[in-house]
Amino acid sequence: MRPAPDFTGWSSLFADGIKLDIVMLAWFLPAIILMLLLLLFAFGGMIWPGLFANFGSTILIIVVGLVLLIIALALLIIAAFYVTMGAVRFARTGSMVEGWRYSAISAIIRRIGWGNYFIALVLFFFAALFFNLIVSIPAIIPFVGWIVPVCLSPLLTVFSARYFTLIYETGEAPPAAPPGP
Repeated sequence: MRPAPDFTGWSSLFADGIKLDIVMLAWFLPAIILMLLLLLFAFGGMIWPGLFANFGSTILIIVVGLVLLIIALALLIIAAFYVTMGAVRFARTGSMVEGWRYSAISAIIRRIGWGNYFIALVLFFFAALFFNLIVSIPAIIPFVGWIVPVCLSPLLTVFSARYFTLIYETGEAPPAAPPGP
């Protein structure tokens, strides 16, 4: 097991954190754009009454809205599968492009096993949900309740980073065998 890295070079760590946020946002950007388009469909007729005047029937607007919703949800699920491995890949390589490299991330997930990876994501989701529920209970205390969640939430961040790094490592290609004698 490798030791944790030293926390030196705070400015470069801050810049890497911003880059990581950009990598993660880029995975969700198509779904975000579709959700905004869906909001335009949902509320556009109320804001601009003539927006759908030439569009046809109400049924067609509803069908288009449902199709956009299904596509957006599919993109969210795909992004959820790829964003975690993309984040670890970016952290390992230092390259934002590697955090978006679909084929390399797919190869890692394939080596992990799609079923195993799905189970790992579901387990993490429920563990994070349980942790957040427990940590949020003290938040109802007036004036000082916010201190407990603020102090304990970094634990989940560190846990998730280590958890997904270990999952990533199970999917890394084994090192090439040295040539025989």
